[in-house]
Amino acid sequence: MSNLFIINPEVFNSKIEQIKKDGVSKLHIVSDFDRTLTGESGEGKKPTTSWAIFLSKLGEEYAKERNELFNTYFPIERDMTLSHKYRSEQMSIWWQKHLALLVREGVTTDIIKEVLQDEKLKLRGGVSQLLTMTKSQSIPFLIFSAGVGDAIRVHLESQSLLFQNIHILSNFFTFNTEGKAVGFANEIVHPFNKT
Repeated sequence: MSNLFIINPEVFNSKIEQIKKDGVSKLHIVSDFDRTLTGESGEGKKPTTSWAIFLSKLGEEYAKERNELFNTYFPIERDMTLSHKYRSEQMSIWWQKHLALLVREGVTTDIIKEVLQDEKLKLRGGVSQLLTMTKSQSIPFLIFSAGVGDAIRVHLESQSLLFQNIHILSNFFTFNTEGKAVGFANEIVHPFNKT
């Protein structure tokens, strides 16, 4: 089953006209990050995500456990015959387990910077210009992501695109004084609790 949905053209055009009428001072932009602001990583490959960047750095045991979690929980995420409540609960468990796995494997601020240099997230064409334009017009831009917020923040900083008007609501680690992840900074954000 596809995740695509059809937008009624009349409703869409009405919203565009309302945005024009209200003006830029009343505009706020909310966007996902992984596979929304990011695009193909080259040669037709799927976009790398803020989760997948750690595969190349954390070794075989991490990859094995990460894949076991994926194989257990991804079918639940996609199974439309299950209740939304149940799927949401399972996504929360999956995200907590994966973040705990990253903490256990010793993710540090330096590792996040290293993996983003080795396996860069690729922004879609036009995203850099969009973020720059929203900065120049003082349009609040909220990145609401079930990804790894620290990776998103570091990536945007490395591209000189983390402007004052950009706010990231995502899954952030807490780090000790040596820069090692020791836990999570806030409630888990997963695909079913973004409302």
